[in-house]
Amino acid sequence: MVRPYYNVAVDGPSGAGKSTICKAIAAKLDLTYIDTGAMYRAIAYGMIIANVDTFDEAAVVHHLPNCHIDYDAFHQLRLNGQVLGDLIRADNVSLAASTIARYQPVRDYCVALQQDMASNGGCIMDGRDIGTVVLPNAEVKIFLTADVEERAKRRYLQNQEKKIECTYAQVLDDVKKRDQQDTTRIHSPLVQAKDAILVDSSTLDFDATVTTLIHIIQTQTGDGEHHD
Repeated sequence: MVRPYYNVAVDGPSGAGKSTICKAIAAKLDLTYIDTGAMYRAIAYGMIIANVDTFDEAAVVHHLPNCHIDYDAFHQLRLNGQVLGDLIRADNVSLAASTIARYQPVRDYCVALQQDMASNGGCIMDGRDIGTVVLPNAEVKIFLTADVEERAKRRYLQNQEKKIECTYAQVLDDVKKRDQQDTTRIHSPLVQAKDAILVDSSTLDFDATVTTLIHIIQTQTGDGEHHD
């Protein structure tokens, strides 16, 4: 079977379910999934374990060369050779990632890596600025969102499953803070690309959201002949 030629850009706020949904779509459509948010999380995690103040841009930029990101043969994200897994999913790492993502040198490093990965096509990539900055020429652009309470509920249940201690109120506060940081940052703020299709998943379950996005992708690319 011929690999898909096109790239799919999926943007949206924290807790919209982008990564799990895009992983499922990648498997169904034979696309390579690239979780760009995980790159920022990995760098944030690297800063935290090195005791770098993530609010100090100069300190973060100084330490950035010590954070080498790549993927292993199983498409698992690594920081300096270490597979991170759920270590980067803690709420303190999420907020730190949102903070360092405001710094242009960090963005430049990650965007160059992301564009290189997508240069041969066949990728589905999710983040905050994929359709606007990273892949402005992507064949398909989707803006996936849900109302803030629903996103907080999903993140809270995710944390419960992973045995991450928190309250719903804490998660809701974190999601609201993340939204504020992501939409107001100077460099590449979270915004819907003019040519992106809006999908609000507030009332959709996981399977319905995946089906909706696949329909959009297949409609826009004609890639509906060879897949389920």
